[in-house]
Amino acid sequence: MSRLKTNGIFNENRCNIFNFIVQNPGKHFGEIKRKLNLTKRGLGYHLEKMLDEGLISIKPHGIFKFYYPSGTEMPSKVLTPMQQNIFKLIKEEPCSTRKIAEIMKKSERSIDYHVNNMNKLGFIEKKKVKGKGVYWHICNN
Repeated sequence: MSRLKTNGIFNENRCNIFNFIVQNPGKHFGEIKRKLNLTKRGLGYHLEKMLDEGLISIKPHGIFKFYYPSGTEMPSKVLTPMQQNIFKLIKEEPCSTRKIAEIMKKSERSIDYHVNNMNKLGFIEKKKVKGKGVYWHICNN
């Protein structure tokens, strides 16, 4: 907070946003907006100011932008919110694309797209389960 004051950008909303990012590095714009109950325009303004001051950094991934405190080592691989939910499901219990689609109430095509991207990134892998078919598992890196 002292850096926010000394740089002449003290603002209660900005401090709240900065503290949230420090406590929750790697959250995307929409998550920050929802958690702090801010408008898109207001949040965008404050994030831009903090980026200009070098207080935070950003890692774009597809249509998402993930925010980190400056100096934080950013992961080279980032999962979208949908992929994070899929990862949590698979972590609980390995399952098929069809089962993931049923649980998440999404189309198999949509889930197939996400699991294949997660597989390419090295987060999950396919394994054949005798008598049951192909199931997605968390990679043991």
